[in-house]
Amino acid sequence: MSVNLIRWCIMWLVITTQCDVKLQCIVNATFSLVLCFISFITCCKFTRQSSRCGAQVGLVFGLTYAAMIYCMRHVGEAHLNPIVTVAMLLTRRASVIKCLLFIVAQFLGAIIGAGLAVAVTAPQLRIGTISA
Repeated sequence: MSVNLIRWCIMWLVITTQCDVKLQCIVNATFSLVLCFISFITCCKFTRQSSRCGAQVGLVFGLTYAAMIYCMRHVGEAHLNPIVTVAMLLTRRASVIKCLLFIVAQFLGAIIGAGLAVAVTAPQLRIGTISA
């Protein structure tokens, strides 16, 4: 799935739903899910191949984050991380209730993404797994 297709889908959602807080929470949860899923799969793949994989894992994290911000910037304030949400709260660019909703959505998305990644990953590829 290309970045342009994802971007077009998100723009279509924005146009049809008026970009309310509920949609922003859904988008925050979805992108936290994607980030955690891709991050977990990447760590499982590269850390099992070699001990010097920091650049590869960092590149995947950075490119995933950049692609998601690029796709999400039209929906809202691009809160993909609870720290960004807290910073927006401290600088008074978002309300307390909105920030709490975003943080809860981000954590739920991350938990679901990690659960999906564990579900689709072979047990011997998971980090910290003891094989018999």
